[in-house]
Formats: sequence, structure tokens, C-alpha cells
Amino acid sequence: MKKILSLLAICSSACVSVSQQGGNDQSINSDVIPSGIDTRLKEAKKPFTYLRADKMKVLDGMEKDYLEMEKQWKEIHEKLMSEGKRLSWSVWKPKDNNLEYDYVTVQTFDSLDSMDAPFDWKEIGQSIGADKLESILNKTPKTRENVGSEIWKLEEWTASTENILPDSLGIGFMTPTKGKDSKYAELEKKYFSKFWQEVADVDENILGWQFARLLFSNGKKVDYKYYTLHAKDSSKKSISQKKRNEIWQKVNSDFPSDVKMNELRQMRGVEYELVFRADPSASAINQEWKKLQGSWKHTFEDGSYRIKRISPYKEVLEIYSKDGVKKNQYESPMKIEIKNGLKYFYSIHPNSTWRSIYNIKDGKWYEQLRGIFGETNANPNDFLIYEKID
Repeated sequence: MKKILSLLAICSSACVSVSQQGGNDQSINSDVIPSGIDTRLKEAKKPFTYLRADKMKVLDGMEKDYLEMEKQWKEIHEKLMSEGKRLSWSVWKPKDNNLEYDYVTVQTFDSLDSMDAPFDWKEIGQSIGADKLESILNKTPKTRENVGSEIWKLEEWTASTENILPDSLGIGFMTPTKGKDSKYAELEKKYFSKFWQEVADVDENILGWQFARLLFSNGKKVDYKYYTLHAKDSSKKSISQKKRNEIWQKVNSDFPSDVKMNELRQMRGVEYELVFRADPSASAINQEWKKLQGSWKHTFEDGSYRIKRISPYKEVLEIYSKDGVKKNQYESPMKIEIKNGLKYFYSIHPNSTWRSIYNIKDGKWYEQLRGIFGETNANPNDFLIYEKID
């Protein structure tokens, strides 16, 4: 698995170039993030980049014991989430009884590095108790067999105003017709993503939609290459098919009339219901947003200063002269990632993305300038240091 993930990391790496705009405004140019504010905000709200699904076949008579073991694993995954080593963890039960598995565990990650990071079993044992950890490791394989694992890369998604917590999933596993792979994927990204964004904005039942590509699988061979996923709130009623048709015509009036999706791919639909999930509040990302929210001020040697006003997924940067005159203001979507224990934030501008390593300590925000990456003339140890002012 580790070798496979290493290869995937090489294949998935993106090339970026650096532009220095003078003074303190340095950023990474990116040709993968268009300039529109909606698209940039969507990028900031990307729920994950990689997903790992493990298919669990419960051993005879061991379902109750299996679920009890997963509840204990939940505590371990919440610890890993608190350290930024994964974004989420959950257990789902398929409603289809004709599958080779009974449950599926799902973990999401920002990067392949996070997915590939080894567990520090000693540290976990110190956290939950060494005897408890030993019991979990000994009992788990006696309750179930992992009959297959899959790694998926998120290709397209809908943006939400808040973190979504679905209690059911509708997943279509898609097998493209030979020679039609790229055409099928293009239509999902260009047309269906717009449609489901509009639906999710007005349909209380549909919380979100995703389109992902399969990178790796083991166990029983699968022929599908993509999935489409509808995250649902089963307690809410969906809008009518008539309303959906109206939305489709509104956003996709230019959809090619000669295209028939059933000729481009075969679909197997599976419904899943939530068993339980790790507490989202345990996520290090959520904890970081709580720390960052508010207003922060950095003063330069000449007396000029800048103020950052932070709310989830949004940065407002104000530039002031030493006399307190506001010279500029920039509003940008913002995202946070944690990689290998380092905290990064991204300000997604119209034509570039500013990336920085940062840390919050003793009421101060330490933002490392780009010299640490060797991409500008700045010294590797140059920081902007902001103090909380509200």
C-alpha cells in the first residue's frame, strides 16, 4: 500500500510557478483555480481530496461485537483527527444485501501524505490506555474481515454554506463505456456539477453531491472507475421531479441534445445509512478555525500595518499607512490544511493563491513568508507576526 501511495503522490503532484509582486505581496500562481469568486469559494470549501473506503464482512454471529469494536476505533480516529492526520471517519451500512460486504468504513484526507502516515501506536496507547488498545487490536480481526479497500480522488463537488452531516448516501458506481471515459467525466464536471449545486441550494434532502475517480482497489475486482454521491438528510422531503427538471433547463440549456448518458456509462446504485461517525468537532481543522476567527494586526518597522479579519473560509486583508489611512482591502476565500504536523493556510486570489505555514501561540499568529520554500528572495526565517485585536 505504501509503495502504491508513493506512486500516486508522484502522479498527482501539480506544478506551480512563483511570482513576486513586490513588498510583502508574494503568491503562487495556479492555473487550476479560475478567477470567479464562486469557484474560488468552492475550492476553499473542498471537503477532502482523497477518500479511503474499507469493506468489512462481519464474521458469523459477530455483528454486535463488530459494532462494539468500531465504537472503540471511533475514539482512536477522533484522536487522529485532532492531530490533523485525517479529516473524518465514519461507518456506513449498505441497504443492498447482495454485496460482498456488510459495512464500509470511510476516512477522508487532504493529502496522500496524511493517508500514508503510520500510526504512532505508543502515543495512541498513552491516550486511550495501553491495555484498551491491546484489546482492540486483538479482538478486531475476530469480528470481521476486510474484503477490499479503495482509494478515491475527489474530482468535483458542490459547495455548502456549512459542514454537512448526512445520515444517508446514494452512490452510483459508474463504469464508462469503452472509449467514452473522458467524455463521460467531462459531462459530469461541466453539466451535472452545476445542476446538483442548484439542487442542493434549494432541496433540504440533498445536502451535497460529489464526483470521484477510483485510484486503487484490492480484494474482489471491480469494473467501475467513478462514483457520484448524493449526501442526504433522510428526515427532509425532497423537491419534486418537476422542479428538478426546471433547474436542469435553467442551468444546462446548452447540454448536447444528442448525448445519452446510458450510452456513456453503466451505473450500479447503492444506498447507505449512517451507523456512526467520529465527532466532527474533534477535527484539528475545525479547532484551527476557532483559533483564527477574529481580527489580527501586524505592524511593520515603518509604522504601517495590516489587519486580517478572519471568518470560516474567508479572509479580509486591510492595508494601512503609518498614519492609519486605509490604502487597500482584499477579500479572498481561505482554506486550511495540516500536512505532516505543519499548518498551512491558503488565500485564494483571482489569479494566484497565497500559501503560508502558520501557527497560533500565546495570542499571536505567526505567518512564515515564502523564503522557507526557497521560492523568493525572502529569508527562510522571515515572519509576519499578528496580534489579536478583538
